[in-house]
Amino acid sequence: LVAMIYGCDSTRVDVTSPDGNLYVQVKSGQGQQLYFVAKYNGGMKFNTTPIGVNIDEVKWGENVVILDSVKRGAVDAEYKWRGVHSKAHNNYNFITVPILQQKTGETFSLQLRAFNDGFAYRMIIPGKGKRLVSDESIGWEIPDKSLVWFHSDTKDYEDPVISQRAVDIPQNTKMVLPLVTEQPENTGFIALTEAAVFDYSGHVLKAMGDGLFVADFEDDPDGWVMQDTVTTPWRVAVMSQDLNGLVSSDMIHNLCPA
Repeated sequence: LVAMIYGCDSTRVDVTSPDGNLYVQVKSGQGQQLYFVAKYNGGMKFNTTPIGVNIDEVKWGENVVILDSVKRGAVDAEYKWRGVHSKAHNNYNFITVPILQQKTGETFSLQLRAFNDGFAYRMIIPGKGKRLVSDESIGWEIPDKSLVWFHSDTKDYEDPVISQRAVDIPQNTKMVLPLVTEQPENTGFIALTEAAVFDYSGHVLKAMGDGLFVADFEDDPDGWVMQDTVTTPWRVAVMSQDLNGLVSSDMIHNLCPA
């Protein structure tokens, strides 16, 4: 089932999950930069830092204006699956937001999907020819008293997982995805990760202090070349009241095409 509706204002756009428990807002804030605010199940709250992609020395996400005619819709489908259940449920509300990059006068789009157990976003920047992607701004702000499970073997991905409060993690500590956090006051869990990484550099997260974690593309510090339209991977926050909900989530395979 897919439904389409249109309309928004020029500074923020909202979307909620099908069950109404997740609320996500994308804003054009100070300096006309894009970022998100998310609230889940009445208690869990967190933000992103300004997001964007640097392509050929243009910052797609900075000095921008959210345009009218946002596309809205919903998807509700099932398919066979192997794992903790025999059928996967792909149920989300979505928005596709047209955005003007004022430096170039060109338009790109931000896609956002709100599931009952989290949200995901990606950016699509049209273009022709070879394009140098030098960086992507991805940052998650979580309460500094959150407990974080992570490991730092970014080469072999085989270190034991440890846990620390977000506020106690030393700055510049690098962490492999997924990074799992337990929010304060038993308000739930978040797993931060990515999906549908095609012809694009993968990233790790780096602690910056005070509950801020930002992307580090350590495998490609000088950037990477892409052809024509640049589509970022999905940037994903899976949310649940308990750890079983994270394990049982269908979000990642829903975001990855067969």
